[in-house]
Amino acid sequence: GKGMWILVVVPSVLLVGLVFAYCFQIHQSKELTKQLKKMNDERRTQIVTTSYPTDFNQNLLDEINRLILEIQRKEQNCQAMEKQLQELVSNVSHDLRTPLTAILGYVRLINSGQTSKEETKKYLKIIEQRAEALQSLIMAFYDISRLNENKYHFDLEPVDVTGELCAEVLAELYD
Repeated sequence: GKGMWILVVVPSVLLVGLVFAYCFQIHQSKELTKQLKKMNDERRTQIVTTSYPTDFNQNLLDEINRLILEIQRKEQNCQAMEKQLQELVSNVSHDLRTPLTAILGYVRLINSGQTSKEETKKYLKIIEQRAEALQSLIMAFYDISRLNENKYHFDLEPVDVTGELCAEVLAELYD
């Protein structure tokens, strides 16, 4: 009688409890999946939560949220880099436009036919100087891009800076 009843009821209660726990975990997994799908569809990054955290799903939540925070950090870095790039392009455009505008102005003056030979010679010299400055600027930008890409190879060797520095300082004092 009584022993048999315990052998039937206890396993049945345990089985019902396990089925309930399994169904609960499935429900929690579906809830998390729904949140993640919504975030992906809407291109949002926010922390994922669950109504009833358990050891099983809390570890999963922690890892998902760690990834979300990393994505947020990378997006912020990317936005900052985009802003810096826009500023750089603006500065480079200005730095290139200035000598180019001067060159075009002097070329137009010469082409107008209203300049003397002396003025034309003077303007051509200015054009040459501005073009060389422009070329130097472009080469500097090219060198910077190559440095950033690690395309330069440097052969490092010891240099006696004090001797060279002293010689340069003394040379400048007596110039």
